[in-house]
Amino acid sequence: MHQWILYGTQGCHLCEQAKAIVQQLQRDFSIEVTEVDIAEGVHAEQLVKRFGDRIPVLENSQTQTRLDWPFCPDVLTDWLS
Repeated sequence: MHQWILYGTQGCHLCEQAKAIVQQLQRDFSIEVTEVDIAEGVHAEQLVKRFGDRIPVLENSQTQTRLDWPFCPDVLTDWLS
């Protein structure tokens, strides 16, 4: 199983596009995605500093490898391989 974290925030149209791409690949791969809103929660300030100008960001939970936007299904498929 591939475990990913998708960093984004409410109202971000690029984040919605990234989420749709990930959902598309969930049909073909065993993917578990945790969405993290960088503007919410106790670590919001740190997350906004880290990812604020880069979202959406997809992180492989096992390897901590991150992929910044823009990405497409082909790039994510390669990343999964």
